[in-house]
Parts: sequence; C-alpha cells; structure tokens
Amino acid sequence: MDFLDYCPESIRSFVQVLEYEPDEHLMRQGDPADYIYHLINGELQCFAITEKGLRHIVYVYQPGEIVGEIEAFTNDLILTGVVATKPSRVHRIDRAHFLKWFDESPEFARYITAQLGSKLSNTFSITSMNLQYSIKKQFMQHLYHAQRKNLGAFYVDKKEISAVLGCHYRSINRIVQDLTEEGLIQYHKGTFQIPDLASFQEALRKQD
Repeated sequence: MDFLDYCPESIRSFVQVLEYEPDEHLMRQGDPADYIYHLINGELQCFAITEKGLRHIVYVYQPGEIVGEIEAFTNDLILTGVVATKPSRVHRIDRAHFLKWFDESPEFARYITAQLGSKLSNTFSITSMNLQYSIKKQFMQHLYHAQRKNLGAFYVDKKEISAVLGCHYRSINRIVQDLTEEGLIQYHKGTFQIPDLASFQEALRKQD
C-alpha cells in the first residue's frame, strides 16, 4: 500500500514532505522521538555509536520503509541515529498524529505491524550471525558474495564495512593483509578480487 492510503482527512494535513541531502541527520541518538518518517525515495542509514566511539551501521532503509515507529510506541528516546546517504525525500508526521492514525485505521496498523515484523526478523538474523561468526568470517562472506556478483575486481569501502560489522577500521585492514598474504585475495586501493573462488570458499568454510 502507499503510505497515505487509508489516511484520514483529519490527519493528512499533518503529513509533511521533506528532502534531505547526503549526511543530513533525520534523527540523532538520544534525542526525543518527536517524528516518524516514511522514505519515498533515496536511502537512509541507521547507526549507533558504541561505547568505544565507533559508528556501527545497524540498518539501511530503502524506499517504502518506516523510520522511528519503534520509539513512537515505546515513547523512549531515539535508539539509533538516522542520516541520509543519498538525496532523499520523506513523509514526516508527528508522533501524536501517527498514533492516532494507527488507532483509527486497521489497514495502516497492519502495514506498520508488517514493517516491525520484518525489522525484527532482520535484527535476529544479524544478531545470530554476530554471535556465531568471527569478524573475519563475516568479512570473508561479504567478499565472497560480492565476487559472485562481479566478473572482475570490485570495490569495497573498508570504513563502511567496518561500521556494518561493528569493528575498528584497523581490524579490517589486518584481515585484508592476512587474506592477501594467504593468497586468498588480491587488493589494490579499495578494489578486491578473489582469484580462486573455490579455494576462498574452502577457507571460508574452515573459519570458526
């Protein structure tokens, strides 16, 4: 459904359309949760700052997804910051009218509930992977899937992947150095290539 489907006329006037440029914040960790967003187009990155000051990417929002609904229901402070990573256009509605809309429209309530279920499933999968696999194995899995999608060399932003995995940039550098010395990858200025995918897959299988 479209975000504004089943929106009561008494609420529709409270829905704004806003635009954000890359690196503009929609939400900041620890601030009051005053608004809920719906991504029309673009891309948003959800991240947390760890106790060590590292930026850990938690989720990347794609068009059609809702941002901030969890805090709207719990009335907690914002759990994770949200920033635009591409030019983005959003619907924005204040918390009070969002909750009123949820109460008045069963269709809208099902739509929001489905989004919450999808996020819960995604969070469980990521948490399970983090508990089961080392940083090295997770990084190797990322390289393996990237190579399968590309015929030749491919680019990986090491700073971004370190944020996704919740580790320090230096940790990724050490892993890249180890994999290069083991002959499992070729690396040059941000581009990677796996010369022997079968050998790489076997090394990946043997990781703890």
